[in-house]
Amino acid sequence: MGTELKADLKGQYAGVTQNRDSLNGRLTAIQICIQLDKRLSIGGEAMIKEHDCVVLTTNVPDEGPVAGDVGTVVHIHKGGEGYEIEFMTLTGETVAIVTLLAGQVRSLNRRDLAHTRELAPA
Repeated sequence: MGTELKADLKGQYAGVTQNRDSLNGRLTAIQICIQLDKRLSIGGEAMIKEHDCVVLTTNVPDEGPVAGDVGTVVHIHKGGEGYEIEFMTLTGETVAIVTLLAGQVRSLNRRDLAHTRELAPA
């Protein structure tokens, strides 16, 4: 790993630590995604790992999430054939944990724009 990349990753970790400390030990999902998903993929392909933030590419009507929602990988099935993704509000309230195929999610990229939508009352 190059020296510049090591320094960049170390700086990102420091940013996460600083944010956690400023919120009395509580990080929101969006803060974690913003800090950790600045890393580069290897060979031009994004490698999805546990705790990565991903974007849903298809609606999941029975569960609630819609295409474009951002979730966090909580488990990887069969080397990346599928994922357990947790979707939560920006304040950290879990909305759904959904099992999805690899083709139903994608990694965040530098050109993604955050957008919000309000959940319908339960």
